[in-house]
Amino acid sequence: MPDKVLAIDDDRSLHHLVGKVFEGSEVDVIAAKDGRAGLESVERDRPDVVLLDIRLPDASGLELFRDIQARDRRLPVVFITADSESETAISAIQLGAFDYLRK
Repeated sequence: MPDKVLAIDDDRSLHHLVGKVFEGSEVDVIAAKDGRAGLESVERDRPDVVLLDIRLPDASGLELFRDIQARDRRLPVVFITADSESETAISAIQLGAFDYLRK
């Protein structure tokens, strides 16, 4: 089980939900509301896994994924989104995402 999970999403309810999932465990959940804060957290907090929204207020999740991979290629990134377009999921997986989940 990971020690640190970083959720990069502008939806506060998602941060709350992820926190509830890991409540009572040894896992620290770190929340970032946009791409800039997410990248800062990747560098500062060194998470074990990233949950990344496709659509962020300041960046494309796909572009942010490339930036994350440039910093740490081994860091697993799971895309989370309300977007139901299969092309987006295919692009994420082709880029090397660990998985793709719909909200």
